[in-house]
Amino acid sequence: MIRRVKITGYKSLRDVEINPLPQITLIFGPNAAGKSNLFDALGLLSRTAGANATLKDAFRAHRGTPLEAFSFDETGLEGLLKKKSAQFTIEVDVSLSDSVISLVEAEIKQMRSGLTEEHSKERRIVEKLLRYRLTVEILTDSGHLRVLDEYLAAVSRTGERKKSRNPFIESVYEKEPGRIRLRMEGQSHPTDYEMGLDYTLVSRPLYVPHYPHITAFREELKRWRFYYLSPEAMRAEAPLKQVEVLDYMGEDLAPYFNSLKATNEKQFNTLVKTFRTILPQIEKLDIERSADGLLRLTVQENGIHYSARVVSEGTLRLLGLLAITNPMTPASVVGYEEPENGVHPRRLALIARLLIGAGQRDTQFIVNSHSPVLPEYFDDINLIMCRRLSGQTVFEPFDSLGNLYRKEDIEKALEDEPLPLSSRLVRGDYGG
Repeated sequence: MIRRVKITGYKSLRDVEINPLPQITLIFGPNAAGKSNLFDALGLLSRTAGANATLKDAFRAHRGTPLEAFSFDETGLEGLLKKKSAQFTIEVDVSLSDSVISLVEAEIKQMRSGLTEEHSKERRIVEKLLRYRLTVEILTDSGHLRVLDEYLAAVSRTGERKKSRNPFIESVYEKEPGRIRLRMEGQSHPTDYEMGLDYTLVSRPLYVPHYPHITAFREELKRWRFYYLSPEAMRAEAPLKQVEVLDYMGEDLAPYFNSLKATNEKQFNTLVKTFRTILPQIEKLDIERSADGLLRLTVQENGIHYSARVVSEGTLRLLGLLAITNPMTPASVVGYEEPENGVHPRRLALIARLLIGAGQRDTQFIVNSHSPVLPEYFDDINLIMCRRLSGQTVFEPFDSLGNLYRKEDIEKALEDEPLPLSSRLVRGDYGG
């Protein structure tokens, strides 16, 4: 779970901090305010932790070119190109999930079995709260990407670095140029790497018993998933294959439901029931297989079967949301864009209930929206307002705005007919 995020120099996120970031978070605001940029930054950070991933690899699924990830002023990209280099920094405070800790501890126990029996019951991961910081630089003449700073350390619940333990990774400047230092846990002699690597140390294959916290943090980041569902991708037929996690654009929708039905028919039937609760006119959901092994989703309405090629965008997005909230492999953080797209406003209460229910499990859900209706179904503490001021994005906790922003507060204070939150959003009270 991400407890805090601070970003500087990335797209319109020139200097933003969200603290705390609730387990269920709805970020609302007008179009082009910068909501999606937050997802882009966190998704990029997650991909830098991939096995043996380079920065170039991490940017392959990035929205926009690498150069467009760096903030620029009113002179635009032309002005940015006149500089020798540009940098952005992403810093997160992360709480390791219990499932990740158990996985890494089990791996350590297996690797050390028979070697250190007297210590086999000792836990290696004793720090659950970690702070990670990554600074990336681009050279504007060549486009080369490199790491200028990488940092991983244990923090207390109050957000202070624990002085009783050295950072697992940190930048040091005892030599010129600087180095990035990697510490083996329990050892006094660290390993220094040259600054300017084109990959993160977190992404490197390390011997797990010697680097348990780095391993756990890498696994945590790999479980972050951000979705930008595309109806066109979800409509397409897909080859028969095992799919346990929906692709970020939804193009593996049919294989996912086929895999779920084949491996856990009970869960598949439960999802179908939930689907029919939201869309009662749907009588059946199924997966067809063509003679050449391609899969397509079909729905039955009034006794007639329809393929995914002709069903509505809202129906496809709902199926995608059900797949996202019920993965076959665990996710630590899920970011989901604009669940209201293509969905009738009357169905948004059910969509909100689905998201809130999923977020009450072990997964953190971060949702962005420009719907004037969806925020009504979330508690104030779960709402974050996003706006753009002077060209840069600003995030503000909704409950920091005081009273008279919710319908019930207005009714208590005014005798005239109140304006609910949805009406005030439409009126533009919060920007847009």
